[in-house]
Amino acid sequence: MNSSLLYDDISKSISDECKARGIPAPEEAGYELADASGEVIAEIELAWTQKKIGFMTEDQAEDIEKAKASGWKIFTVSDEIDD
Repeated sequence: MNSSLLYDDISKSISDECKARGIPAPEEAGYELADASGEVIAEIELAWTQKKIGFMTEDQAEDIEKAKASGWKIFTVSDEIDD
């Protein structure tokens, strides 16, 4: 199975669920989070950049701590979302 297709489907499902719950669409897809020097330290699949909230795929999850250290709240597919 093509994993990039799977992640595209998951990202679309998350975007659709957010819309159904009245949550604004993410501002960016495939957001590259950079440190102060401009070096990319993490990629965030779906990013609400103004609020520093993001969704990362399992492949991106190795960089969750870097994103959190930069002030981001990160969710993954394994996280539960409360109503």
